[in-house]
Amino acid sequence: MAEERGGGGGGSGSGSGSQPDEPLPYLAPDDSQEFVRMADLFIILPSDNKDGLQQRLPLHSQVLSRSCAAVAHMLASLADERSGVACSPAQPLDISTFFAGSSRQAALLFLACAYSPEAAPARLQAALDGGGGLPAITGMLALAHRLDAARLLHAALDWAHGWRDEVYAEDPTLWLSTAAALQLDGLRGRLAAWTVSRLGQGPEAAAALLQKLDFAALPPDTAPMLLDGLAAAATHPPTAAAYERRAGPGSLCQHAAAAAAAAAELEAAEAAQLAGGLDALFEAQQQQAAEDWDEGWDEAEAEGDDWEDDGLPAPLFDGAHPVEGPFDGLLPELLEGVQLEDAAGQAVAAGAQGWPEEFEAWEQQQAAAAGALAGEAEAEADVDAWGDEFEAWEQQQEQPGAGEAAEGAEAEAAWEQQPADGDGADDAGGGTGAEAAGSSSGSKEL
Repeated sequence: MAEERGGGGGGSGSGSGSQPDEPLPYLAPDDSQEFVRMADLFIILPSDNKDGLQQRLPLHSQVLSRSCAAVAHMLASLADERSGVACSPAQPLDISTFFAGSSRQAALLFLACAYSPEAAPARLQAALDGGGGLPAITGMLALAHRLDAARLLHAALDWAHGWRDEVYAEDPTLWLSTAAALQLDGLRGRLAAWTVSRLGQGPEAAAALLQKLDFAALPPDTAPMLLDGLAAAATHPPTAAAYERRAGPGSLCQHAAAAAAAAAELEAAEAAQLAGGLDALFEAQQQQAAEDWDEGWDEAEAEGDDWEDDGLPAPLFDGAHPVEGPFDGLLPELLEGVQLEDAAGQAVAAGAQGWPEEFEAWEQQQAAAAGALAGEAEAEADVDAWGDEFEAWEQQQEQPGAGEAAEGAEAEAAWEQQPADGDGADDAGGGTGAEAAGSSSGSKEL
């Protein structure tokens, strides 16, 4: 009978073959010895050594109950039978029956994933790289399935599928056999889809896979399923879900034909929808362009504040001069040679997109012309004002001489208009006699 030895402080086994405690590889790095001493479960596994001894590993009901529904159900039933106490650190419970038939590597890998679920992918990769290899991983899957550890099982399956070109290719026969034995239809469908895909990747990939694929060792229905998938792949490669729903020989081909028809119908519908969407988009763009044009026209017209009242011809943008109006014939002079017909023609030719630039250039030209006219008018006004001031000054300088001439002319005119009667003659004669008398007196004095 094999002897038993303790492990990690879980208590020494009975018998003279007891050995010193060994580290427990499934515990988390930060698990303390106090935590280990609180173990209320244990299992007995074969030792790594070939000395015939067995190792007793302490476990914790709270940890396993959290991840394994089968363990939780068993402990709840025992608690009902034992007045609420199923196990305790003083009286730990042996659950080795759950691990019966499993290798030591598979059991330790399962426990490591159960104690640290977040580290499951790393634990699985370490096992693949040398810690038991693929048999330990498939054994861990078998334990997860047996203990109803759904979270651990899905984590392991997702990891394997993520590294399928490495993990599945390691031993496809073992994977297909494990999936069939555990009745994992999802895994079986993934494996079948991957296998058929690899076989269709060319002669080299197919030859490498066939060297590791032992059809004789496969479950009875697996080889026909793969052949059915290969035949169906010529029309439409079956998906993993199609393999799960496979109903027998030929069903995958029927499924592939239906999938191909559905894919063609969907592609035609998408093409029609795309064409309709493009037509609708083009129509919407045209409508938006027209609305933008109208909006730009209204804004420009509002900013112009009535073209005709401002002297700007409304037919400018129709490519023609106004036929009649208050500015007919004067517009070329006002605009200083601006060619309205050319500007209008360019604006119409440029379209809705080019009109704002042409109109803005035209406005700038008008502003420049108006500024030049205003400058000339101001200069002329200054010259006129200077001329008026100079003329007034000249008149002021000539004012005295002009007054004397005016007085002499007035006196002469008055004398010539006197009447020719006696009084007038006397006045005239008297004046002459006086002058004569003056002359005579002067003679006598000499």
